[in-house]
Parts: sequence; C-alpha cells; structure tokens
Amino acid sequence: MIFRSVEGVKLPSRVLKDGSRRDFGDDHGTTNAASPTHNGPPSVCVGNRGAAAVKLEGGAKRLDVIRALVDCEIPVMGHLGLTPQSVHDMGGFKVQGRGADDALRILEDAHRLQEAGCFALVLEGIPFELAARITQTLSIPTIGIGAGPLCSGQVLVLHDVLGLTQEHRPKFVRTYIDGFDLLQQALAHWAADVRRGAFPSASESYAASTETLEALAAWSRPDQAAC
Repeated sequence: MIFRSVEGVKLPSRVLKDGSRRDFGDDHGTTNAASPTHNGPPSVCVGNRGAAAVKLEGGAKRLDVIRALVDCEIPVMGHLGLTPQSVHDMGGFKVQGRGADDALRILEDAHRLQEAGCFALVLEGIPFELAARITQTLSIPTIGIGAGPLCSGQVLVLHDVLGLTQEHRPKFVRTYIDGFDLLQQALAHWAADVRRGAFPSASESYAASTETLEALAAWSRPDQAAC
C-alpha cells in the first residue's frame, strides 16, 4: 500500500516493524474461526502464520470479532464497500454505496469499526465522494482500491499493476507494464533454448570432482560385472 502522505498516518508499531514490510492475514471467508466463541485464541492462528495484523471484511456484523481480536492485542484492519469474500451475496463485483441508504450505512460502519479498534480501513469499490467523506471524518487512515484519489493511501493487486492477467480489468485498475506479454515472451525464449540444447549451459550446471568422475566411470552393477 502507498500513502499519499505519512503525516498523520498512525499504524500500530507491531505492523510497522521490520521496515513496515509486514504481512496481513486476510479472513478469506474464515472469520468464524476467530469468533469470540471459538475454542482457541485467534492469536494462535495469526502468530503461527507469521502475520503482523488481520484484515476482516464486513461492517457491523464483524464488530464482536474485531473486539475479540483487539482484546487479544492483534491489530485489525477493516474492509468496507465491495468485499470480495461476499461478492456472490452482492450479486457480483458491483460498486457499493451508490444509493443514499447504502452510502450512509457504509459511513456509519466505518465509524463503528474505528470505535471497535481497527487501526485502518480498506475502502473498495465505492464512489470517491463517499470515500472522501469517510476519510475526512475518521481519525484512522483509509486505504482505497477503486475508491477515488482522496483516501489516505492506495493499494492495487500486484497482478493488475504488472498486467499479468488477460481477464476483464476493473475501471479503477491502472496497468504499468504488459506483464502477461512479457511472461509469454520469456517462456517462449526459454522453451526455444531447451529445444535447441542451449539451456542449461555449462555455466548453469554443476560439475563433479575428478574423484567422483573416476568412481562413476568404474561403477557397474554386480550382474553386469558377471557378464
């Protein structure tokens, strides 16, 4: 993620350690595993996977889970708007918050998540005016993906930035290189080198010692020696 400005952006020190190159554990539809009634502490799942924080999709219905995680001193990032784990319930990848009622619900959910202890929010697939209003009224940073230019920071899927997919790209995606074409070219060159015997070369191969070569040359199976 890239922030427009570091001024006023406050993230938990645990998330920023190691030069801020830290992993986030996404819920991937398994939020129930971290519910307050779960037999094991959610910190076990997060710690064992090496994540410094958890990102949970959803609004008011996730409040109990978020509070439980925060009580376990696990940093939580919220995610509102178009939530990919619930995309089928939304009828597909559609912009959220276009209607007044839906927009106000997302705005209110943003404040509920902040009050529950989220250190930041991802805002995805919502009108830029709604994202701007959320960002203006929260004290925690917002990370936009398809939410306009006025969020605290921006994030894009790496495959989209590098142009690694040929599938339909959402309106908010900007591709900076044609990675798919470059990959095809690279793989075609590699395959051609293999077919003409140019790969691997001697410099790309390991050589045995003289002693090993002599042993290999002198080796024979007992049944072959008898013949």
